[in-house]
Amino acid sequence: VWGGVWLTDVLAQVVPTAGAQHVCFRGADVATAGGGTGELYGGSIPVTDVAGALLAFTMNEQPLPREHG
Repeated sequence: VWGGVWLTDVLAQVVPTAGAQHVCFRGADVATAGGGTGELYGGSIPVTDVAGALLAFTMNEQPLPREHG
């Protein structure tokens, strides 16, 4: 069971820049395994695909473990 906030609700509060095409994310975990660069993991999704996206912070009513995001 996942808990968090809908990305659409967050974007409604921050009002993205006009013409924005992607929402970018950066995680708290660092790429170090296998000679990783030490950079934070990240990614992006098109603004047109944010419906149904949950910014999760709990899993099974517990804080989201580091290895899950």
